[in-house]
Amino acid sequence: MRVRLKHFGCPAVRQAMISKMLLRLFAAAWLAMPATAAFAQSYGWESYRDPEFGFSIDLPLGLMEPAGGTEGRMTFVEPGGSGQLVLYAEYNREGRSLEDLKTHLARSAGVEEVTYERGGNSWFVLSGYFRMEDDDEDEVIFYLKLMQSADRSRHAIFALNYPRSEKARYDPIVERLEASFRRPR
Repeated sequence: MRVRLKHFGCPAVRQAMISKMLLRLFAAAWLAMPATAAFAQSYGWESYRDPEFGFSIDLPLGLMEPAGGTEGRMTFVEPGGSGQLVLYAEYNREGRSLEDLKTHLARSAGVEEVTYERGGNSWFVLSGYFRMEDDDEDEVIFYLKLMQSADRSRHAIFALNYPRSEKARYDPIVERLEASFRRPR
């Protein structure tokens, strides 16, 4: 035991031990990544392109089922009710800026807190916590991405809502939706 403690005090040995621990950590994370990707893949994804607005996205139809829609809006729900995906598109007839749209959506009824936001010239993401009226259940996480067409005349949104307690299960689904979402024509 003294020998180990004595060698552990040596900077070269300490660095080697730290490097070995980091390597193990990265190896464990690397091995977990395919499982996460496989988990998201297991749902049976289908590509969807909106015929009027031209946006596209991969939908987790093995997880969620269509629950209805109107012109420019489609809703999908997970059987059992824990997750909901909404696709929405409209013409930007009022010429609203991205900042106006972001402010409006961040102040929507039920939004308790925005914890994440990012954006670019023609898009933004908002995520945070949402609570339905008269619902004392688990907080709901929302993840919303809006993209505008190149001429800013149309925008499309996908919004995914799910219980905070199911974050680990939904994170790979959010990643797949995010990666496949393409802006309107």
